[in-house]
Amino acid sequence: MNAVLQLAIEASLRAAALAACVAAILAAARVRSGAVRHAAWAAVLAAMLLMPLLARLTPALGVPVPMPVAAEPAPPMPELPQTPLLPSALALVQPPPRLAAGTIPAPPRPPMWPIGLAIVYAAGLLLLLLRMATGWRAARRLLRSAEPVPNIGVRSEPLIPSPQPPAPSPCLLTPGPCLQSPLVASPLTIGVFSPRIVLPRAWTTWPDAKLRAVLAHEAAHVRRRDTVVSFAAHLNRCLFWFHPLAWWLERQLAITAEHACDEAAVRATGQGPEYAQVLVDFAETALRSGGRLSLQGAGMDSAGPLEHRISRILRGDLARSISRPRKAAVAIACATAIFLAAACQPSRDALVAKAEARARQYKAQSAQSAAYWKANRDLMSAGRALNPEQAAAMEAALTRNPDDLDLHKKLLAHYLSLGPHEARPDLVLAARRRHTLWMIEHHPEEPQASNAYAFGPTNLGSSPGPADYARARQLWLAQADRDGQPAAVYSNAAGFLSFADPPLAEKMLLRAQAADPKGESLHGMYDGSWSVRMGSFYGQTLSVLSFRLAIPSWNEWIKSASSGGDPSAYLAEIRRKLEQSKDTTLLLIAGENLVMNGPAVNGRFLDSFAIGKAAVERALQLDPKSTWARQIMNKVRDQELLAALPPAVWQGTLDSRHQAIEALPEGDRFRELSLLAISAGDEVVRSHADWQQAAQYAKEALDLAPKVRNHPDYGTAFFRANMVLGMAAITSGDAKTADAYLLKAADAPATDELRYPMSGERPWPMNWQFPNALTAALLKAGERNAV
Repeated sequence: MNAVLQLAIEASLRAAALAACVAAILAAARVRSGAVRHAAWAAVLAAMLLMPLLARLTPALGVPVPMPVAAEPAPPMPELPQTPLLPSALALVQPPPRLAAGTIPAPPRPPMWPIGLAIVYAAGLLLLLLRMATGWRAARRLLRSAEPVPNIGVRSEPLIPSPQPPAPSPCLLTPGPCLQSPLVASPLTIGVFSPRIVLPRAWTTWPDAKLRAVLAHEAAHVRRRDTVVSFAAHLNRCLFWFHPLAWWLERQLAITAEHACDEAAVRATGQGPEYAQVLVDFAETALRSGGRLSLQGAGMDSAGPLEHRISRILRGDLARSISRPRKAAVAIACATAIFLAAACQPSRDALVAKAEARARQYKAQSAQSAAYWKANRDLMSAGRALNPEQAAAMEAALTRNPDDLDLHKKLLAHYLSLGPHEARPDLVLAARRRHTLWMIEHHPEEPQASNAYAFGPTNLGSSPGPADYARARQLWLAQADRDGQPAAVYSNAAGFLSFADPPLAEKMLLRAQAADPKGESLHGMYDGSWSVRMGSFYGQTLSVLSFRLAIPSWNEWIKSASSGGDPSAYLAEIRRKLEQSKDTTLLLIAGENLVMNGPAVNGRFLDSFAIGKAAVERALQLDPKSTWARQIMNKVRDQELLAALPPAVWQGTLDSRHQAIEALPEGDRFRELSLLAISAGDEVVRSHADWQQAAQYAKEALDLAPKVRNHPDYGTAFFRANMVLGMAAITSGDAKTADAYLLKAADAPATDELRYPMSGERPWPMNWQFPNALTAALLKAGERNAV
C-alpha cells in the first residue's frame, strides 16, 4: 500500500507542476483560442493519466533541489554502520535446526492506517465510478429511445428570419446521422466511441439558419472527439478524486470545448451577435425544462458561464484563427513541459559528489591513522616480545652505536611493557627515563618522545621524583626555543607537559598550530584538525587531571612537578573556555571525552560528566542539525540510565539479569527486556545456540508494549524486539514471518536512538552487527521487497 500511495502522490505532484507550467505558457502566449486551450488542457489530462508510466519511460533528468542533509560528524568520529557483516552473522542465514513449535510467536498485525486510507480511497473511487456509470446508462437509454432524422439539410439564411419566407436553397451541411428525442430540451452530442447528435423535437420549427448554427456547433463536437476527452476527464476525476486538479481539469475541458465549438459555429455562420442570441434561447429553454443530461454528452447550453461565452462572441475574436507558427510554439512549449514534468528527478549529483569526496578524504585519513596506529602496535609488539637476553644485547649494541633510533624505540617499548613482577622497578624506571630523555634531546619529532609515564607515579611502586620530570621539562623548553622546529615537536612537547603542567602544554599546542595552521602534522591521530586536537586536550585534561588530583600520591607529585599555580584553577579555566567556545567540533570532542566513563566516574574537583554534557548541549545549540551532537547526547542519556539502574540489570548471566529486570517498572522493564533480547542474540552468534531464549525475551517485551506507549524509549525497544524476533524467524527458515517482523520494526515511532545511532551504547558488544544481520539474511533468502 505504501508503494501505491507514493506512486499516487508522485503523479499528483508532477501533474500539478505540469498544469502550472501550461497555464503559464497559455498566459505568456496570450492564447484566446478555445480550440488551442482545449488541446493544451487535454494534453495535461493525458499526461496526468499516464504520469506513472511516463515518469518511468522518459530518461531521468536531474534537477538540483534542496534536500535535508544531516550534519556530518567530524572525521575522527565513526561513520554510521555500513560495514560488511561478520562471518558469524552471515552464518546465520544457513539452514539451522528449526526451533521447537511455539517458540516464535505469530507475526504481528500490520498497521491499520494504510488499510483505512485504502478503504477511504476505494470508497471515493467507487462512488464516482457509480455516478459515471449512471450517466453512461442514462445516455445509452436516451440513444436507444431516440428516433433517427434522415437526410437533414439546411439552407443559408439569416439567423433572424425575415417577414417573407426565403426561397429553398441547396443543402449546405450534412453532419452525419442525427437523432431526435423528447427527453432533451436543447441539442447535444452523446456517445464516446460513436457519437451522435441528438436534437429536441422542436428542431422542426427552427429557421434553417438556427439549425445550421446548431449543427455546426454539434458537428464540431463530433469532429473534435470532445466526448472522448470528456469521458477521459471523468475517469481521471474518479481516479484522482482527492486531487483538486482532476476536478478543475474536467470543468476546464468542458468549458474550452464549448468555446472551440462556438468558434466553429461563428465561423460557419459569420453572424456572432445572432449566434449569441441562439445561446440565450437554449439556456432559457434548458432552465424551463429543469436542466439537461451532462454526463457523457456535450451540448450548446453546457459548460461555462453563459455571460463569458457571449462576451467572447460579441468581442469578435472568435472568427480569427491563431497563426500556425504560434500554434507550433505553444505545442512545443507544452510538449516540453510534459517531458520535464515526467523526466525531472531530484538531482542528488551534488550530494553524491560531496559524499564521494568526503569518502575519499575519510579513506585517506583513515589510511594515515591506520598506518600510524599499526606502526605503534608493531613497535609495542616487538618490544613486548623481547626477552631479557635480547634486551641486554640491544643495550650493548647501543654502547657501540648510541645514535641508533630504532634500537632506542624498541627498547623503550620493551621497558614500557614490563609490569611490577617482571623486573626490578628501579632498573625499569631508570631505563625508561634514559631512553625517553635521549629521544627528547635527539629526536623530539618522534611520537615516543612525548611519553611521560616514566616520570610520575607508576604501577612499579616507586616514583623517580619531580627532579627527573624537571630535567625532561627543561629539555622540551630548549627544543621549543630553537628556530624552525616542526609542529610535531611542539605537539609532542604538549603531550609530555600535559602530564603535570597543562597550562604550559596548551601554550605549546598554540605554537604548534602557528607552525602548522593547516594541520598537516595531525594526520595520524587527529585527522588534520586543530579543533579536534584542542578538544581532545581539554577533554583529557579535565577528566584525567581531575581524576589524578583526587589521588593523594598523584596530587602531591603534580603540585611539586608543575611550573607553578594551582592545577585545579586551570581546570576551572578550561571549563570557562568550553562554556564560551563557539567551535562545535572542539566542544563535541571534549564533551565526548568527558561523558565516556559515565556520571559515576567524576573527579574530586570537577564533575567531568556534567561539564561534558554541558559542552555537547552548547554544541547542539550552535548547530541544531548536528548528527554527531545528537549521537553523543544519546550516549549521555545511555550513561545516565546505566548509572540509575541496579548493576544486576546489566551485569551477570542472562538469567540473573532477567530476574533483576522483572523488578523494574513496566516502562523500564520493556526497554531492558529488548536489550536483554539483543544480548541473548549476541550469545547465539558467539556460541551457535538457538534463538529460543532471545525470542522469548523479545516476546515478553512486546507483551508489555500496549501498556507503555507513552514511555520515551517505546520506539527504540519496539524496534529492537521486532528485529530480534525477525532474526529468530529467519534462522528457523521462516522468511515470511521474518518479513512481517522487519516491516513491523519499520513502523516503530522514531526516537533519537533510532535516528542517531552511536557505537558504544548498550547493548554490548553486538557481534552480530545488529540490525544489519536481519536485512542481509532476508536479502540472501530472496526477500528483497520487504527489505
